[in-house]
Amino acid sequence: AADPGVSAVESATTEEVITEEAGAKVSEPETGASQEQTQAESLYSLRIHMLNHTGVRPHSCKVCGKTFAHKHSLKMHRALHDVTKQFQCHCDKRFYEAKDLQQHMNKHMGLKPFQCQVCGKCYSWKKDWYSHVKSHSVAEPFK
Repeated sequence: AADPGVSAVESATTEEVITEEAGAKVSEPETGASQEQTQAESLYSLRIHMLNHTGVRPHSCKVCGKTFAHKHSLKMHRALHDVTKQFQCHCDKRFYEAKDLQQHMNKHMGLKPFQCQVCGKCYSWKKDWYSHVKSHSVAEPFK
């Protein structure tokens, strides 16, 4: 029996509140699947998705230490270590991806195309800009 002095929200579990706030809907079970299984899969997917908003990055690269929220992202990143750095700057620094070489070239040319909309500070590298913008608030900046 429910405690008359406790509201439904107060008595709800964290998972129920997160599921409700995120607007997750548990669909009807498919043939052969129990409703509990379908509900468990939905909650698991929601937990994985919520990592995007919490900043939790439990998967780390053993080669370079970079961290990721999702195991698949780590797997894709790990493949970069298995290929050669084919994009080379005139200063002999090499990169796995063309976009990284371009951002590196921004440094050589003194370009800072990534500007904070809050304070106006500019950056050559998107990752540096992104870290800075996050420092202004707890809300995630646009990616």
